[in-house]
Amino acid sequence: MNYTATWIYLDKKGEETDFPQTGKLSSRFEHQALYWRCVYIFFKFVRKYLNYSNSKFLLFTNYADNHLIIDGVDIIDELKKMDVQIIVRDFTFKLPKNYYGSWGNQLYEFDILDEFSKLFENDSRLLMLDSDCLITQDISELFSDLDNTPAITFRGEYKNIDETELINGISEKDMLDLSNEYIITKGENIKLDKVPYLCGEFFCARYDFIKQIVDEFPELWKFMIQKFENEPVSETKKFNEEAHFLSYFYAKNNIPVGIADAYIKRLWTSDNYYQIKEGDENIAIWHVLSGKRRYEKIFANIDSLLKKDDKFIIEKIKSLFFTKNSIFDKKNNGMKSVLKHILRKLHLFDFVKSLVKK
Repeated sequence: MNYTATWIYLDKKGEETDFPQTGKLSSRFEHQALYWRCVYIFFKFVRKYLNYSNSKFLLFTNYADNHLIIDGVDIIDELKKMDVQIIVRDFTFKLPKNYYGSWGNQLYEFDILDEFSKLFENDSRLLMLDSDCLITQDISELFSDLDNTPAITFRGEYKNIDETELINGISEKDMLDLSNEYIITKGENIKLDKVPYLCGEFFCARYDFIKQIVDEFPELWKFMIQKFENEPVSETKKFNEEAHFLSYFYAKNNIPVGIADAYIKRLWTSDNYYQIKEGDENIAIWHVLSGKRRYEKIFANIDSLLKKDDKFIIEKIKSLFFTKNSIFDKKNNGMKSVLKHILRKLHLFDFVKSLVKK
């Protein structure tokens, strides 16, 4: 059986972390409502393009109530009408306070994999995407690709990255060093040559690979926690988010790099990142990282929208995500934003501002 899933973990006050893409703490209702709209729309599109007899749909969450009203819509009731199986699971692999500043609940994915391994059969296959991914066409062949490999990975914009460049706090060289240090503690007679950073918003794997992760992850997680406890500052070299951990498992198991790049792309819809280009509307899965507020318009019109033909749907969605402040807007005066982004990346932005004031 093929399972397509997404997830939403609702942080409580006091355990939240910053999510730069929403500009709000993860415990705020406004932040959570944005993601609930994404979840609802995610499954509406999944049901349109993956509605097969051998496909089932899963939502993993810590939300246990039978109803949830967002913009007048009972999200939980609507998901059940779409035959989405809602699996309630708590978050057990939490990181210590101040471990890292952002995306603190992303390790919930490993609770999901643990729960999946307990609930489903050995021949199961899982496609798990972040809820702000839009499936815009049939992607069932992804599951067929798993006939030839235990998992499929997404490399994204990191194809040509220098191994010393930081990605969420550590570099690929750091990932390699940490991985081999951990392997030594396990007494395993292997040494990795490279640990490419592979994006965490896309996970597609067979049950056997999922079980390998589930069996080893708690030990790896404890190893990283110990690194932090020995030097309790966020800059400590350690795996900081789910993609760091997943990249280790991919590298250790010699999983091919980037097969999923043919199916999914990160579409930054702000002009800080010139990631969008003509033809991207033909990609099967859009990860619209910086466009979640535009989901409100889709949310309000989703049922009437999905009754239209595929071309109309894509054009309508493209008009929301691919025009203003994107590369498609040829009049976009984005140089200021590009320079601002570069300066921030070099940690010089505040310094330059102070010079301008003088």
